[in-house]
Amino acid sequence: MVTWTVNQAHLDRVQQMLAHAPDAAKTASMRAINKTLTGIITDATKEVRNVYNIKASRVRKNFQTVRATKERLIGKFASKGDPISLMQFGAKRNASGVSVKILKSAGRKTIKSAFIATGRHGNVLVFHRVWRTQTQMVGRMPIWAMTGPRIEDALAKPAVQARLQSKADDRLRTNCEHEADYMLSQL
Repeated sequence: MVTWTVNQAHLDRVQQMLAHAPDAAKTASMRAINKTLTGIITDATKEVRNVYNIKASRVRKNFQTVRATKERLIGKFASKGDPISLMQFGAKRNASGVSVKILKSAGRKTIKSAFIATGRHGNVLVFHRVWRTQTQMVGRMPIWAMTGPRIEDALAKPAVQARLQSKADDRLRTNCEHEADYMLSQL
């Protein structure tokens, strides 16, 4: 699981600016945290898509957020999930098997003797048969659905985490300033 921490200094500054209106300070902090969470989802999606050849809608399925409230000024972003089916990586059937492009930085790779078929629950998947030796197949069954990497594998890289943490800090600072100014204008 990948997590990010909030820079408490930004929230303390909002509390100082709105010291005469504690309820307004809580509201401004809550809004800033929630807007930052939305931005973190966007940034994390872009970072994963810079590594993997996958659609943004599929990446977002792994993300979970817990929004802040006035009573609980804590926001949470988490990414959890299983390995992704190879169909999500642009699987195409060719003469010797199935080709996929998993990494953006690499070309398409062919998986020999793999095939595309409909699974038990109606999902279209990439399968391969079990081999006894390099040249002798066990038979038509058993077959295994093939999967690629997890979203968390891309997010767990230290360089990606550092970029996302700095982007989150910048977003939180900007959102705190904006929300504090707005609340001051409303008082």
